[in-house]
Amino acid sequence: MADRGFFAYNVFAHAIENNAYFLIRVKDQNMKRLTGCEVLPDLLDNDITRILSRSKNKKKHKRPELEDSHRYICKSVRFDYLPPEDIYDEYTVNLRVLRFKITEDSYENIVTNLPGNEFSSEDMKQLYHRRWGIETSFCKLKHVIGTGNFHSKKRGYITQEIWARLILYNYGRTMIRCRDSDRNEILRYDSAAVDTIKYCLW
Repeated sequence: MADRGFFAYNVFAHAIENNAYFLIRVKDQNMKRLTGCEVLPDLLDNDITRILSRSKNKKKHKRPELEDSHRYICKSVRFDYLPPEDIYDEYTVNLRVLRFKITEDSYENIVTNLPGNEFSSEDMKQLYHRRWGIETSFCKLKHVIGTGNFHSKKRGYITQEIWARLILYNYGRTMIRCRDSDRNEILRYDSAAVDTIKYCLW
């Protein structure tokens, strides 16, 4: 499972070539380009095929009858299965695209290669929901531990700072969890610990 920043044909292709499954969130703009829809429907669950090539020239495409499925990959964009100088080679990728409602006025777009006969749209929602713990963990890594700002400039010292912050953070969290307290008290200590860790690290 990956966030919107991982939307790339190169990522899809590497996963497929290594017999791995993926589930990646997609921005509306990227989903429109991928599906060819000017307006995205409220609900979507389709299998699509995209033929990737380094040429915009329709005459150089091997399957002109599938022109709507062709997508151009420019030379500056990394795609490891199409040499930048080869304008005749093509690479076919099969994807499943989904769109579903997550709140009253918001939707989520998903690109995956999980088969529809084994994973329903509802299963996709559940899988998407499971990644929320990853999202909050990254939030803590960036904002609580402060991995967005460092005092050092050299790579080795930055690595040392990251480890020091992780150790202090985990130590503080362990102390909180070891308390024999009810949930409300743990949350109160948790909030105080976050502020303390920020103060110590920054």
